[in-house]
Amino acid sequence: MATPEMKKLHCILMDAHFDFIPDGEIHVRNIYEIVKERYPDLCDDSSLCPPDHKNGYNYPEWKHVVRTALKHLKERGERVSTGNSRGMWLFGTSVSGTKEASECEAFEGRALLKLHKMYLISASDAYPTYIKPSAAGTPPRTPVPGTRTRSR
Repeated sequence: MATPEMKKLHCILMDAHFDFIPDGEIHVRNIYEIVKERYPDLCDDSSLCPPDHKNGYNYPEWKHVVRTALKHLKERGERVSTGNSRGMWLFGTSVSGTKEASECEAFEGRALLKLHKMYLISASDAYPTYIKPSAAGTPPRTPVPGTRTRSR
């Protein structure tokens, strides 16, 4: 059964949405350090998980509360998601896993796409694209618009 301190820590973490964690990928050990530094009175290392706990014991209960809050925020689609490897968490991303672009970044992205398309059109005039015949049983590849194909 959770102590009042653990319930309070869980509520605080859920309300804060871990906004005090910087954006990017961070290991759970670093998250523990930040939480303990921020809420030292609620992070008692001597209060261990009970022996019948399904994930084992001999580690502080407050760490379990931190992981539970992370999991709940991830399930809600908040700014928290699992990282690329075990123990890693990703902060500041949307549910899709892509970081939201600022207005400036979005504008730069559109400008780069336009330049890329202009390059493809000019390159296709100088270097015609040839499509190899498909292997038996596989559908033929579709030519890229704006490119020339070799006729047989």
